[in-house]
Amino acid sequence: FIAGAQKIPKEAFDDPTAANAHFPSFIEAFKALETAMEEVSGKIETAVGDAKDHAAAMASLATISILIAAAAGVLILMLCAAALVRSIVRPTVALTNAMSRLAQGDMTVEVPARERQDEIGRMAAAVQVFKENAIKAMELAEATRQEQQAKEARAKRLDQLSGQFDRSVSN
Repeated sequence: FIAGAQKIPKEAFDDPTAANAHFPSFIEAFKALETAMEEVSGKIETAVGDAKDHAAAMASLATISILIAAAAGVLILMLCAAALVRSIVRPTVALTNAMSRLAQGDMTVEVPARERQDEIGRMAAAVQVFKENAIKAMELAEATRQEQQAKEARAKRLDQLSGQFDRSVSN
């Protein structure tokens, strides 16, 4: 086509009859070129449409993937929170309740989480030591009270015997 397009103007100046003779074949070539360009243009439009559809599908897939990842992240955070509550908060609350009961004088309370090998277990072991020391202090106070009662009973008995002796000597 390009060669024909360059040839016809040159021939038109040199040999107008030859240029007119070649002109119909040039027109045929031009029409063939237009037809080919329309086909290519149609293929390009189809390819662009396919590319747009593919891009839209990929955008939808990306959006879904992001939503799934976000949901998975929230689920993982919830599981971590539940694990935290289960492993730290519940034992700490149980230990706090046991300490409150001990502070109220209930020495029958079982100190929870003593078997744990972490900080909560060490706190529970310390609370157990406080409980045992409180029990020993209560036992010591009771023994002291009983000893004092025995001394008072012995002193009273001595006073009674002394009073009986005094009366029997006076009579």
